[in-house]
Amino acid sequence: MGYPRGAALVAGPAASMLVVALAAPARALEPAVPRADQPVAEETLVLEQASRAMKRDPTREPAHDEACRRGDQRACLELARDYERGAGVDPDPHAAAALYETACEKGVEHGCAAQGLFLARNGELYDPVRARPLLERACRKHDGLGCMGLGMLTYFGGDKQPDPARAAPLLRRACDARELDGCHWLGLLTERGDGVKRDLAAAARIYDRACRGGEPQSCNNLGTLYFWGHGVTLDKPRAHALWDDACKKGNPMGCTNAGRALLDAGSATQARGFFELACAADEAGGCLSLGHWQQNLGAPADAEEPFEHACDLREGEGCDELGLLYWNGRGVPKDIDSALTAFKRSCELGYWSGCYDWGVTLENDGELAASVAPIQKACDQGVMLGCTELGTIAYLGKAMPRDLTLSTQLWEKACKGEEVSGCRELAIAYELGNGVQVDFAKASALYQKACAAGDDNACTGLAGLFSDGRGVKQDRARALALLKHSCDANYAPACTNLGVVYEHGEGTPVNLAEAVAAYAKGCDAGDAQGCANAATFLRDLAPKKDPKRAVVYLDKGCKLDGAECCLELGEAYETGSGVAKNAVRAAALYEQGCLGGEADACSDLGRLRMAGEGVARDYARARALTEQACDGQSSSGCLRLGALIYAGLGGPKDRVKGKSLVLKACEMGLREACRASDKM
Repeated sequence: MGYPRGAALVAGPAASMLVVALAAPARALEPAVPRADQPVAEETLVLEQASRAMKRDPTREPAHDEACRRGDQRACLELARDYERGAGVDPDPHAAAALYETACEKGVEHGCAAQGLFLARNGELYDPVRARPLLERACRKHDGLGCMGLGMLTYFGGDKQPDPARAAPLLRRACDARELDGCHWLGLLTERGDGVKRDLAAAARIYDRACRGGEPQSCNNLGTLYFWGHGVTLDKPRAHALWDDACKKGNPMGCTNAGRALLDAGSATQARGFFELACAADEAGGCLSLGHWQQNLGAPADAEEPFEHACDLREGEGCDELGLLYWNGRGVPKDIDSALTAFKRSCELGYWSGCYDWGVTLENDGELAASVAPIQKACDQGVMLGCTELGTIAYLGKAMPRDLTLSTQLWEKACKGEEVSGCRELAIAYELGNGVQVDFAKASALYQKACAAGDDNACTGLAGLFSDGRGVKQDRARALALLKHSCDANYAPACTNLGVVYEHGEGTPVNLAEAVAAYAKGCDAGDAQGCANAATFLRDLAPKKDPKRAVVYLDKGCKLDGAECCLELGEAYETGSGVAKNAVRAAALYEQGCLGGEADACSDLGRLRMAGEGVARDYARARALTEQACDGQSSSGCLRLGALIYAGLGGPKDRVKGKSLVLKACEMGLREACRASDKM
């Protein structure tokens, strides 16, 4: 069973992504690794300028209003833009549309282009059919704004199929006419190779031209190219300066990237201000970065709001991070229902890791059938962890028909996709022959691949092969080193296995003190078998036996759902070994062990039911418990079931069947059963 991925840390920068939006193309970086704070005084000035650039005062009367009333059509055109953007007035698309139309009819320069561009991008009054002839008319007259608008309409389609190849020349005409937005979009297409040949150096030159002309989005994108050294010589200081410039000119993505660069430079406190500014301007990347900042450097409870804001801005990763907050209960009350809602929203927005998190949360919440579809979606969309989990579901056969062949295919897909958990599970399949022919050499190679990538579970499996010489030359010293490494990383089963090595002297001299220490560490790290081994050693094998300490480890193991520990702890309470006798407590522990699949615990609980010790005498219940134990290959269970049936206690009497069950117990090696069968 999987679990939602850990909450994202503030990690190194990742490849940029194009945000295809007519109004706000942008480039994003992932947050950088924070180090000790180093104040950068000039960043305060950048923030102040950026804040002024992004701020608008809705109570200010536009200077264009009075001039427009006097009949100045150029002022009317500017007023239309004010109404469209909400610059100094409340946004009013209908007022903007009327003013644009009048400006076009009056022959104002850019009037028709502005009207066409407005109709091509305004959500409420969107009308690409009317927009196209207006833009074509303006572009034919060498109006750069008209060519830019026509290029964008051609690129996105609207009234026709998208055609990037025809859009690029139109954007070039706009750029040549000194329309900076046209240059910016031409740079984007050139960088992506969308409709034109991909040429990063040419894209950098186009961005530089637009940036120098005052286009802040191009400054932001050029900064990203310098950060990565794509098409230009890598120059992080220049990248930072360009992002600062973009931010100062009011580009929120520039503020986000400037903040991330500050984290990379070690100025975490200053970075927060940039993230807050970007998030307040509805830049989803800024909200994500602010949420990560709060998680790792501030107050985790304060991460909820920026992640929720990013989610509201349709940023799927923000929804996923919000879900992880609720799932982990970090800084907020643990809330599985809210986590599920956020993960589902993330998946619906196309953030495929959110599909994985949604699916495994459903799985952990007992909704096995419902979990399959989102995990399948994640796998299909390239989230290889989803393929590993889907393979495990197919292997277990609980939420879908068991299919070992499918499980190995999915693990192989995950492994080829560099998901180490897939390599590990495939290695186990080859080691045990689950869905494939046993092949220790393949198992070894896969374990080594996963182990080298840091999977301590795989390292532990590899240690087993080296210890036995399966698929590799036997090398118990290397097996010991692998187990030590994984145990040092707090992988609990490795510590338990390391204890076995020390106890039996496999590749190292016997060292009982190290053995019990390793068992104890495995137990403390969550491995119930480590608890059982530590208890057995302390109770039965230690030079100075210590049944009281043994009980402590058995109690830990039972609480970890270790059925064997529950059985042995029940025996301790029944016999008074290391703890005061308590038959009632013993019965409860036997029941817990029986429910956990420990057949001997079912047998012992049946014995107490037969005797009426710690529980009411109930032969019928005793017969059911001992039958369950015998079916689970418990020799004492078969003996007791046989005795009950032979005597007709708790059900029909059948001496032949009863004796056959006692003989079965004898054949299983229980001498007591052999003696009993001789007397029947």
